[in-house]
Amino acid sequence: MEDVGMRDYGKLANAIGLPNHPGRPGRGKPSTASWDLRFGGVISRKSASDPVLRFAGDYIETGAHLDWSMSEHGFSFRSNPNGQNVLAAFIGRERNGVFFDRRDGDDGSE
Repeated sequence: MEDVGMRDYGKLANAIGLPNHPGRPGRGKPSTASWDLRFGGVISRKSASDPVLRFAGDYIETGAHLDWSMSEHGFSFRSNPNGQNVLAAFIGRERNGVFFDRRDGDDGSE
């Protein structure tokens, strides 16, 4: 993704409206962000299912690399491509809630 328009709120508390207006962001500056996320190298495969909580999924643990940058008027930031330490990266397919009982190709129509 390149040059995605968003707002820079400066601090997490401001972004989520704390302390005065929870859930309503404070003032932010117009900015753009770009990122390139790449997964690679299968480490393991896992499946999980819980009929009581109504979810099931198949997951692949992989390696990953993220390049990220942002800019706003007078300021920009770029991640260090060599300074990353990936603790966990997963790709998965999950069914939950009303979709729990559906299978691939089942669009729910009669």
